[in-house]
Amino acid sequence: MTKLAAPPRGRIPEISTSLYSLYFTKIISKYSVQTKSIMKKILLLTMALAICSVSAASAAKIRVRVQNFTFQPATINAHVGDTIIWRFVNGMHTTSSTSVPAGAQTWNAPIDSTHTQFRYRLQVAGTYQYQCNFHFAQGMVGTIVVSAASPGQVPPATN
Repeated sequence: MTKLAAPPRGRIPEISTSLYSLYFTKIISKYSVQTKSIMKKILLLTMALAICSVSAASAAKIRVRVQNFTFQPATINAHVGDTIIWRFVNGMHTTSSTSVPAGAQTWNAPIDSTHTQFRYRLQVAGTYQYQCNFHFAQGMVGTIVVSAASPGQVPPATN
């Protein structure tokens, strides 16, 4: 049996060099695939955040003051995705839907010193009529005319 001579000190045999080269190539390709996967995830996350910010930036918050037997403004033009916020100023009132488009949710909320605001997100286009249940005979009524989402606005998600 012949004995192989040990390579000179500090020198790697040729066979080992090719194995190291193969191993190094596998490691580099593995990290390359992982890096591409991470970059794709970052890109998807960035796109999702951009879409959400456009949607949030496009939807308006419209405030209605509830005071002196009136809703101010009494007539509102809005878009799907907007939020109406009724805010108490004085008195004891309600905001109660009397007519909503098909598929829209009705509402009936107190607006007084204990319940100082009520929010309603518009999800269906059409005309909404509402009133104060205590003071409708004095003309405390309102109208919201809702059109489809404005250009560039993402319609609200439904559950």
